[in-house]
Amino acid sequence: MTALQKIKSFKYYAENYLNIKNKDGKIVPFRFNKAQEIIELVREWVKANGFLERYLILKARQKGISTY
Repeated sequence: MTALQKIKSFKYYAENYLNIKNKDGKIVPFRFNKAQEIIELVREWVKANGFLERYLILKARQKGISTY
């Protein structure tokens, strides 16, 4: 996989180039949690199959989807 292909992957980009502030107020590298990984897999499948991207996620803030 070339460097450009890696950057086109949101997961690669997020985990290597983005930082977030954790609950303690410290700046830490962004790491996907399980819910975020599932959403990313669904997004990739939807995009690959040409469907319109629309998502309704209940309790999104509790699962970290708003951060995603």
